[in-house]
Amino acid sequence: MHDKWMKLIHHVWSTIFYWELVQQYMKDRPTDNFFHLTWYAIKDKLLLAIANTVPLCEQIITQIDIGPDAEKAFAELKELYKKGDLGDRSTLDFEDCGVKVLRDKVIAHPLSQIKEILGKDPYKISMKWDTVEATIDKIREFCAAVERHNAKDWQSSSYLQSTGDGADALKYILRSMEDAKKYHKLKLEIAKKGKPRVWYNWTSKDFVIEDDHPVKQDGSDD
Repeated sequence: MHDKWMKLIHHVWSTIFYWELVQQYMKDRPTDNFFHLTWYAIKDKLLLAIANTVPLCEQIITQIDIGPDAEKAFAELKELYKKGDLGDRSTLDFEDCGVKVLRDKVIAHPLSQIKEILGKDPYKISMKWDTVEATIDKIREFCAAVERHNAKDWQSSSYLQSTGDGADALKYILRSMEDAKKYHKLKLEIAKKGKPRVWYNWTSKDFVIEDDHPVKQDGSDD
């Protein structure tokens, strides 16, 4: 398979991974400060990955024969990507825009902050996750069409559907942090007892702490 194509596929896989992470964030909505910070980083990473994928696809078109189906898919991909971009620098309202507008006005350029500092009218930008998902699906469609067109020569194809890797990564971190909280609580409870006996209750699926040498209320030992 074309080595340049495989580099693009690797980038698309990274984009899909971050999309799965974002979906899991939106599903679980973790409230810890750590996740509050990482949510913004992961979200921006996904959108920048998409913003990089589109011009990469455009460049690969000049390097290999993609066929009519892929040409159609790429034209539709560009429309989704540039959705709401009117090409007018004076425009302030962008409703249900594509990734390009959000990248240019928010993520990759401090235009909103500059306007705020200078007291100018701010941007009003909204982007729907449905638009992001449709853009990723169109990237998949483009890649699949290219590989179908070149199937005879390449003799292989890439699996670009969701695998759950991104979601599993976040769920593992959530479980680990929850276990860490339980462990911290367990240590505190053990420290309060003289000579505790700790055992795991398979019925309640939790640790049980018992004091082997309890002290009576009058202060004497049993």
